This record gives sequence, C-alpha cells and structure tokens, in this order.
Amino acid sequence: METTSSRGTVATTAEVRIDKWLWAVRLFKTRSLAAQACAAGHVQVNGQRVKPARSVHPGEQIEALVGEVRRTVRVRELLIAALGPAWCRSISRI
Repeated sequence: METTSSRGTVATTAEVRIDKWLWAVRLFKTRSLAAQACAAGHVQVNGQRVKPARSVHPGEQIEALVGEVRRTVRVRELLIAALGPAWCRSISRI
C-alpha cells in the first residue's frame, strides 16, 4: 500500500527494498545501479552487507559506496518513488 503526499509517494507498509529506497533518495541514479552496488557488497545496513531485495526499516543506518565517496544515511521514512533533492536530504540525513 502507498500514499501520495506533497512530498511524494511514501510507503505505508513496513517494507521497501533497499535498492528501491537507495534510488528513491537519490543515492544512485538508477535502481539497477543501486542493485549492482548491493550485489557487489558496496552497501551495508547497520554494518552488514545486504542483497538488493533486503527490506529497510525506519531508524536503520545505511552506508553506501557511491563512486569513490562513502555516504552514510539513516532511514527516516520509507519511500518508493524518487523525490526532489531537498526532500531527500530531510528524510535520509544522519
């Protein structure tokens, strides 16, 4: 299930795939790049490597190697569609 708000599409279920969430908060340009990063071991949730199908939950800390930059974010909301950059910063900030 999902709802659409002024900020975009927010999941009302307790599960969103990590590759979809990484794409929605614009850490990766495409969902397939996010999935490839997960499969290559470049994404960790709470310190553990994850597969692209793993579900994320609010409060979890995600580390992703994007190019040569390691980004660390904390999940505040579950998103299933890409939002504008300002909203992404507000819901995935550490």
